[in-house]
Amino acid sequence: MASPPDLDHALDVSGRQFMAAAEACPAEHWLLNPDADTWSPAQIVEHVVKVEQAVGNALAVAPHADEAPGAVEPATAEAIRTALLDRTVHPPAPPHMLPCEAPASLEDLRPQFEAAHAALRALERTVGDGLHHRYVKHGRFGQLNGRQWLVLLAAHAERHAEQLHEVSARLAAAGR
Repeated sequence: MASPPDLDHALDVSGRQFMAAAEACPAEHWLLNPDADTWSPAQIVEHVVKVEQAVGNALAVAPHADEAPGAVEPATAEAIRTALLDRTVHPPAPPHMLPCEAPASLEDLRPQFEAAHAALRALERTVGDGLHHRYVKHGRFGQLNGRQWLVLLAAHAERHAEQLHEVSARLAAAGR
């Protein structure tokens, strides 16, 4: 598992990469979907905001546990990171993490993302090693401790930064 400074650095870098990718999307592409199965840049950003808010809230109130509930082999940080960054696999988002039908502007979503991301980093700094003892279930990986979740969230932001670049390129190539 990444040491605290490395994890804080990974969250910082992934957050900056994600927001830079969102800001690089041309305004005329913000609400456009390249196809029926692909989110618009606005929907991608909204999804990441929802995930970071929900996980941060869950970790903040997760009770201390000496081991993961249920006897399941825990995923390693590298396995989580590798799985999340694999853009050939597109697991569906849980229904409560899907973007809404009327996505917000970047001006509205940016402060929400920044607040959620800052809260995660603050949680990592204040709880520290105690995150190893806070478990929240993930639909794909099972029970993850707080540190594993933060590794996942850093990779999640990176994954969606890449998706923002891909969507923008597809929309530009289509002349939209």
